[in-house]
Amino acid sequence: MKCFSVLLTHPYRAQLFADCNRVELIAPRVGSIEPEDSISISRFLRVDDGTRLGAIRSFIANENVDIVVCSSPRDDMAHEDSSLVAELAGTRICCVGLDELNSSVFFDKQLTNRFLETVGSHIPLGINTNSDLHFSPVMAKPRKSWGGKGIEKIDTKKELEAHRSRNFGNYVYQAYLTGIEISAVLVTDGNKFSLSPIVFKGCIRDGYRHALKRLRITPFDGSENVQKELDELAANISKLVTNPCCLEIEGIIHKDRLYLTEINGRLTGVTHLLATIGFNVPEKLLQFANVSHRPHGEYGVTGFAAEIPVSSALSNREKEAISSSSFHKRFFERTDALGHRIRALTWVQDADELAAMIKAFSSLNIIENDVESDFELYSNNRTDVLSEARQQ
Repeated sequence: MKCFSVLLTHPYRAQLFADCNRVELIAPRVGSIEPEDSISISRFLRVDDGTRLGAIRSFIANENVDIVVCSSPRDDMAHEDSSLVAELAGTRICCVGLDELNSSVFFDKQLTNRFLETVGSHIPLGINTNSDLHFSPVMAKPRKSWGGKGIEKIDTKKELEAHRSRNFGNYVYQAYLTGIEISAVLVTDGNKFSLSPIVFKGCIRDGYRHALKRLRITPFDGSENVQKELDELAANISKLVTNPCCLEIEGIIHKDRLYLTEINGRLTGVTHLLATIGFNVPEKLLQFANVSHRPHGEYGVTGFAAEIPVSSALSNREKEAISSSSFHKRFFERTDALGHRIRALTWVQDADELAAMIKAFSSLNIIENDVESDFELYSNNRTDVLSEARQQ
């Protein structure tokens, strides 16, 4: 049985690609690499004075590669990766990733909003002129940023006018919506598609909190209407895609209506969460490229996965206690401009175990503020039916 050589443009989430079997993974040595991703790479490309893409192009020109996967975790790098799609079109090498045109759209939040309107989505009302300023508060987002960077909540007309004067043309301004934040990952090749279970991402309240400080749980089956709308939007978005790729669709359920807020044309932070319940996005990407060992459609969602934000001051003893529990999978740690953050990835079989697990974390006094209220909101807005991943 053939083993495929798969060149990743970034080692991010390499472990999940390695889980697919029959693949030899190659990647440039860039960024901070998780230990489990590092040991999953068979061969690292050296990146010296040249660029990451330069090392990738050199390897493609001189070595045997079956498939290239645009796997970068940041929007700017993913946008750079998209140039490979056109370069490799018509060659024997299959390139998995978003094409340059759509990548340019999803790299710019203003263009993304126009795209979302084109495919029939509701989006938060744009604040474009001074006549719109009766809407307060307002969400200000940098047009070209990622990971929640630079997002601000603006409460008064005076603040908004000052913000605009300082950042003319570089931000989009929309009505600030409260409600339940959700997302789902779409894997498509333009003809067929697969949509992940919905990921619950906590509550957007009056005071803005970064997404990584909120509870995440999947699956979330809070509304048949929301699921139906997501299915329809996924079908419409797929028609505009020309190459195998994955897209994370983000939105807010506000007053029982779904408003889409963003599309990320890359692997994102929910990838591990979804893989924990059986929806492995990297494997699906290889499946759509006819590389995966598993037939299309052979997926089932099992149990509940949660990422729980815990105290950044968590002691080693507390980490060991959590790690020894039956529900714990791993910790994610990140340090950036927002400080040091720790999230615990967990898995349980049923809803009763999920509630008991959240209670256990709460009793240790190590969880971030609002996790309990987020879980209460999750519990009060989900159905009793655990849905399968949508296949088309």
